[in-house]
Amino acid sequence: MGWKAIKEHYRIGHTVHVVEGKLHIGSLFVSDLIAVTPEGVISRAWDNPSGELARYIREISADPALFARLFAQEDAFTATNPVYTFEYGRIAEHACEEYGFPNVTHSGVLMYDNTFFKERSQAVDMARKDAASWIRMLERRNAELQDEIDRNLKLLDEVRDGLACLETEEVGA
Repeated sequence: MGWKAIKEHYRIGHTVHVVEGKLHIGSLFVSDLIAVTPEGVISRAWDNPSGELARYIREISADPALFARLFAQEDAFTATNPVYTFEYGRIAEHACEEYGFPNVTHSGVLMYDNTFFKERSQAVDMARKDAASWIRMLERRNAELQDEIDRNLKLLDEVRDGLACLETEEVGA
C-alpha cells in the first residue's frame, strides 16, 4: 500500500492512514475527512470542501491512473522501529518510522497513544485490561440477549397454543 507515496506526491499535510483498504485523509480530530480507493474518492466530510482538502480531491481526481499506481506501490521508509498493539487479547508487532500519534505504521495504521506502544510489555498490560473489559461487556450483552430469547420463546409458545385452540374451532360458527 502506497499511503506514504500518496502523502508525499500530493503534498498532503493532513494525517494519511489506511482503514480496510481505503486511504483516509483526516485531521487530529476527524480521521476520515476524505476516503479514497484506487477507483477514486468515495466519501468526504463536507459537500464542498475548501482549501487543501479541495486541492487533494481535485489532484487525486485529475489522474485516477496515477493515484491507483501510487496506491499499489510499496512505500520506502527511512526507519523501521518496532511498535506493539493488540486486538481481542492478541499482541501484534508492527513497524513505524516515528512513534506516537498521529504517526502511522508502515502498513498504514494510525497509531493512537492508548493502543500502540514502544514496549511489548506495555501492549500486554493494556491488552489484559482491554480483554477483561470486552469480556465483561460481552457477558452482559449475552445475558441481555438470552433474556430476550427467553421472552420470545415464551411468546412463541403462547401464540402456538393460541393457534392450536383456533384450529379446533369451527369456521362460521
